[in-house]
Amino acid sequence: MEDALKLSIKAFKLRKTKLDTLALCFEQLKPILKRYMEKNQIPYIRVDLKTKEALIVEPIPNAMKQWIIEQWLNNQLSNEDFKKWLGYRFQNVHYFNFADFLQNLEGETYGKS
Repeated sequence: MEDALKLSIKAFKLRKTKLDTLALCFEQLKPILKRYMEKNQIPYIRVDLKTKEALIVEPIPNAMKQWIIEQWLNNQLSNEDFKKWLGYRFQNVHYFNFADFLQNLEGETYGKS
């Protein structure tokens, strides 16, 4: 499974890769992505194979939540805006190169940094 991830990263990095090759790589990645999504509570991943971009809906990190609370406590954020932020659980993350996301995934999956 590690080989499929490394080959897929390489394929998504190449500029003139055939769409068939990318589709095959993506099919091999599906089980890895599903496991990653379950582990990290990610509800949605959309990959555009033509542009090699990805849109991923990820949970808001605790550091961001802490920053919002600090902004509110320091009166830099209104009560209305703070209430809005409390309702948000996810954020949209746009990767302009799917290979970047795969490298992050490889680091988390195999314990690399």
